[in-house]
Amino acid sequence: MYEEVIEKINTADYEDAYKLIVDIKKKSSNYDGELAILEAETCYQMGYRQEMFHAIGKGIQIEPENYELFFLLGNYYICLLYTSDAADDLT
Repeated sequence: MYEEVIEKINTADYEDAYKLIVDIKKKSSNYDGELAILEAETCYQMGYRQEMFHAIGKGIQIEPENYELFFLLGNYYICLLYTSDAADDLT
C-alpha cells in the first residue's frame, strides 16, 4: 500500500515522500503504525521535528506494541538534545 512512499524514502527523495504521505492522509482515514513510521522517518530526514513527534505519538496510540515507533521516539529525543541549547552544555 505504501510502496511508492517507501521507494521515495529509499532514494532519499524525502520531499516527494512527504507529499505522498500528505495525500494518503487526505484520502484515507486509515492511519496505521506503518504510515506513522514512514511519516516520522520522512520528517526526521527533512528536519520537521514537530511533525515527527506528532506522527510517532499518533502511531503509538494506534499500535503501542510497535517497537519501531519507540526507536524513532528515541531518535527524536537525541535530535532534540543535539540541536538545542542543551548541546552547548556538553562541550
